[in-house]
Amino acid sequence: MSLHVFNTETHKVLMGYDRALNGIFMTIEHGDVKVYVNSHDSDLLDTRGFADNTSYYEQLALNLGIKLPKEMLNEIEADKEHKIGNKLVTHYLNPYRRAQTPQTPKAFFSTII
Repeated sequence: MSLHVFNTETHKVLMGYDRALNGIFMTIEHGDVKVYVNSHDSDLLDTRGFADNTSYYEQLALNLGIKLPKEMLNEIEADKEHKIGNKLVTHYLNPYRRAQTPQTPKAFFSTII
């Protein structure tokens, strides 16, 4: 699984590619409250709660007032294309930059999602 984290002033977005299920996921949190979880999205029932690409989630985030960095969306698409796993990246704005955690342990991912 790849995991990309993006924090705004009010929300935290967790998004990435699940290699085992071959799909893209997203969770949006506002404090301790999960305001969106892909596995609870009735529009994604046919795909087991996963989207084929990032555009669905990009629009959903925009509807919540969150503009996701294009660089992050492109990297998630590349993760899917290359079936990347065990990757943790945090994305920042103003100016845009990214930080990748090397050799992310699998146990870490089970504590986040």
